[in-house]
Amino acid sequence: MARLGPPKSLESVNSPLKEEMQANLIKRENENKSRNLEKRKIIVRASSPAHSPHMKLTSWNVNGIRAVLKKNFTEFVTSHNPDILCLQETKARPEQVELPLVLAGYRNYWNSAQKPGYSGTAIFTKHEPLDV
Repeated sequence: MARLGPPKSLESVNSPLKEEMQANLIKRENENKSRNLEKRKIIVRASSPAHSPHMKLTSWNVNGIRAVLKKNFTEFVTSHNPDILCLQETKARPEQVELPLVLAGYRNYWNSAQKPGYSGTAIFTKHEPLDV
C-alpha cells in the first residue's frame, strides 16, 4: 500500500497547486519582512535620545560615607558620572559630612538614622525628582 504524506518538494506537486503554494510562501515571506521592519522602527524610536533619554543610576553600600570619602569616592563618581547616585549605610548626618566638589551639581536627599553612627541613606541626583 502506498503511503500518502506531504510532498518532498514542489516538483512533485501538480502545476496549479504548485503555483498556489509558491504564492503563499512569497506572501508569508513578505509578511515576515514587514513585521521585522516594524520591529526595527519601534526599536529605533525607543532608543532615540529625544524620546527616551537614558539615565545612569548607581547604588553603593558605602559602609560609612566619611570613610569612603577618604578613599576612592571622588574618583569613582568622576569616572562613572551617574545621573542618580544612591548610597546606603552612610552612618552620618549631612551636617557631619563635607561633600567633595564632584557632587556640586547634584541635589542631595538624606535619610539618617535616629541613633548617630547607624544606617542611613543618601540620594544624589542631577535631575530634580517628582517626589521624595
